[in-house]
Amino acid sequence: MTVDSSDVPASAPAPRSSDAAAPRSSGSLVPLILLALVAVAAGAAAMYFVMVYKPTASATEASHATLMYMTGLSRPVKNVLDSTRFTDANNDLIADVPADAKQQLDPPRLTFCYVATDDPVEYAKQWKPFCDHLSKVTGKPVEYVELKGSDEQLKALRDGQLMVTVFNTGSVPVAVNLCGFVPVARMPTSDAMGTHVEIIVPSDSPIHDVSDFKDQKYTMALTEPNSNTGFKAPMVLLHDHNIDPEREYRIRTTGDHRVSIEGIAQHQYEAAAVASDVLAREEAQGKISKGQYRSIWKSESFPSATIGYAYNLKPELAKKIQEAIGSFDMKGTPLEGDLGGGSQTKFVPVNYFQDFALIRQIDNSSGQQHDLK
Repeated sequence: MTVDSSDVPASAPAPRSSDAAAPRSSGSLVPLILLALVAVAAGAAAMYFVMVYKPTASATEASHATLMYMTGLSRPVKNVLDSTRFTDANNDLIADVPADAKQQLDPPRLTFCYVATDDPVEYAKQWKPFCDHLSKVTGKPVEYVELKGSDEQLKALRDGQLMVTVFNTGSVPVAVNLCGFVPVARMPTSDAMGTHVEIIVPSDSPIHDVSDFKDQKYTMALTEPNSNTGFKAPMVLLHDHNIDPEREYRIRTTGDHRVSIEGIAQHQYEAAAVASDVLAREEAQGKISKGQYRSIWKSESFPSATIGYAYNLKPELAKKIQEAIGSFDMKGTPLEGDLGGGSQTKFVPVNYFQDFALIRQIDNSSGQQHDLK
């Protein structure tokens, strides 16, 4: 209703402009304030997206792309036997013994090494019974060579300084293709097929499945790039499920399965990819208990660490080495408990062509071009 000036009594003072405007202002300020708050929030969100989220997302994708290239997952390859050094007349993918007898070696002593590690002294003691057995069967003295790191071990075989040795699963194809390694048998394990990858976490971890890595909050301990179960296999097999490093999880290298496993027991790592046979061994030795970890993912099985010899040994000597490997019984030796093979105390024969097909596929899929400088 419009108020006319005639309706106001003459004696009443005229309302001040400020008094008249006050009721209208208090009612209109609320939506204005709300609009202002919405605008500020929108501006803050936009600023966060431009200055924080977008660069962080871009940095994550850039790190992911870089790591995918560095690890080779974005560029698969095809590895083959080095044809400049070896022949393979029977197509078994393993180097033939040299046809020229002058190139066949019959050294006065044999050298041996288990999988190279930062602590070779411990393994030298554990493998002494095998070295003694190898010496007895071949009629030659056997020296344990203390090597650190798989590259050092590969070079020693390639350069003729190592004649009989055990390689971790992931190094076997490299050793065959570049160094003339002849696989004979694998280590006995509680897994009838050899070993497999397990991703383990502390028992009280909030991680229950590998999909939980997608929040980018967790890191996973891996061993070293030449390891199959500790590095290559988990990366390739998780990649097949669209779970990649630096995008779904971050990597922390430990150099050794035992370090990874004991780190889980001590809550040093949030997750770790380890070989099931090493996990069983560590558990048997009391380094970790079932109550300290949970397994959240398992791969299919493949061969465990494998023993063999150099391709260019004289056939008669190679035959005796094969005999020694096949007849050695770990029962009653330090190796019986260390290898975690349960009731199996002898090496298990392998067929490189068949048994290592998945390992070769993993190498190719991970873009690992076999190379040894």
